[in-house]
Amino acid sequence: AEDKEGSLVVSTIVSSSMLSKIAEGWGARHASCLTGFKWITNTAMKLEEENRLNFVYGYEEALGSTIKTLVRDKDGLSAALVFSRLAAELKAGGSSLSEYLMQIYDEFGYHHNWQHSISFPGSEGMNSMNRLMKKLRDEKPGKLAGFKVMKLTDVLEDKIIDMVSGKIEKTGLPSSNVLIFELEKSIRIITRPSGTEPKLKIYYEICRPVAGKSYSSLHQEGEKMVKEIDQKFCKEYIS
Repeated sequence: AEDKEGSLVVSTIVSSSMLSKIAEGWGARHASCLTGFKWITNTAMKLEEENRLNFVYGYEEALGSTIKTLVRDKDGLSAALVFSRLAAELKAGGSSLSEYLMQIYDEFGYHHNWQHSISFPGSEGMNSMNRLMKKLRDEKPGKLAGFKVMKLTDVLEDKIIDMVSGKIEKTGLPSSNVLIFELEKSIRIITRPSGTEPKLKIYYEICRPVAGKSYSSLHQEGEKMVKEIDQKFCKEYIS
């Protein structure tokens, strides 16, 4: 068994926030980093050396997972083996992966994540995206899609702004053109230009208590809500 207090998990800033909540609940350490596996593994190695932590898991929402320290990169084979072992252990105990997932949702909340990529083609594409990011950065909107902005993280300017108190902290992350809006009602919107394509990427997350609902009901409600938020946000700033 792992020493939970000495265990480290890492996820990228655009990935689900649920891993950080699980880590907190289990007494483990969670760290966030920029997108890409080089950031996950470099962050892990840095914290292992500085704080004598044991890296156990890292992931990126669109790329995959890395398990422990044997392969310091995206490693689907190790992840598949761990997943298979978990499924076997649950089955032997009379449970299943879906039941275990609902137990996690019961404890930490149902997290619904969705990404919307918008193309900005042509020679002016990058300039258009940069203007849009600058507009969001300069305006620091108090509301997005009808919801109050509680916290704004500007990774490019290394600022975490509490929109209620006005308190400003540093992100501790390398500079990158990313804006993270944490809204009321546990809603999150992240915007960033793609590093490989002429696209603006928008990442949405909502978190809701299970409250006795089925996974199917939670998923349907989450999908409906996140697309309504996307429609409003895009109408406000994209169209």
